Amino acid sequence: MKVEFLKEYSARTAAGETRTVAAGAVLDLSPDKAARLITAGIVLDVESVPSIWKWFVTSADGLFQSSAGTITPEAWSIHKKHRQAAQACFDNKCIAEARVELGKALDALQLVP
Repeated sequence: MKVEFLKEYSARTAAGETRTVAAGAVLDLSPDKAARLITAGIVLDVESVPSIWKWFVTSADGLFQSSAGTITPEAWSIHKKHRQAAQACFDNKCIAEARVELGKALDALQLVP
């Protein structure tokens, strides 16, 4: 299963060594290992539309809550534009492009007035 690491992660290898995976790295993992890391919030299944939307909504909620009402109408407009572009990408089966658009939508929520 192809996953993207949402944060840096250190794990033991079969040889007993520690390997650190950088945030943003995309790897193919066994379904069992991927499921454990998805549940822990460490990775995102980059090929699963529901998984990507769940990540987006959770991330956007955290950003929105921490903004305490400081999101400008312009920032909200940019956020909405990228969110709609992501939906169009999903509709066209362009998963990677949709993920990029959702990242831009999250970035818009962090624009400081």
